[in-house]
Amino acid sequence: MNHWRREGLIEEPEEALVYFGGGGRYEIDDLRTRIVMLDMVKAEVNRMHQQLSVMLQEVVALSAD
Repeated sequence: MNHWRREGLIEEPEEALVYFGGGGRYEIDDLRTRIVMLDMVKAEVNRMHQQLSVMLQEVVALSAD
């Protein structure tokens, strides 16, 4: 959430409740913001997946020795 605050996607703590709390009324800008946030999560998960794949290859290579 801090990252999204720094990026200007969430300005007030109350805004986070719409995305992470009990929900609420979404306006079109809220939905666009949510799409951007989900894309950021997706990119981070993909990056982590790549790092884990590299680590797995290294472990397998070391185990083969």
